[in-house]
Amino acid sequence: MSVHLYPQRIFWDGRAGCLRNHPFKVELSAPPVLPGCVLQISEIDYAPGTVAQLREHAGPMREMRPDELAACEALLRSLRGDADVRQAETDGERYVVARDYRVAL
Repeated sequence: MSVHLYPQRIFWDGRAGCLRNHPFKVELSAPPVLPGCVLQISEIDYAPGTVAQLREHAGPMREMRPDELAACEALLRSLRGDADVRQAETDGERYVVARDYRVAL
């Protein structure tokens, strides 16, 4: 399924993915980090009102819990097109900086 079908999307298939809040999109080379959640995400597919599933390492694909849904919404809000978004590098780790939230790449 194309990430362009939905105006808002968080997607990671284990190899590649993206964060999208139209018109802004960030390509990912590592799983996204959901603010406030301690998860080891292997796969995630989130499009508000359509799909909300994730798989943690060594686990099955499952529906997201309310706290995970709230974290996805917070992450998407941080990726508004008018946000201060830029790539940065710290101690050899690459990040996309969106407002005050860092998405590990």
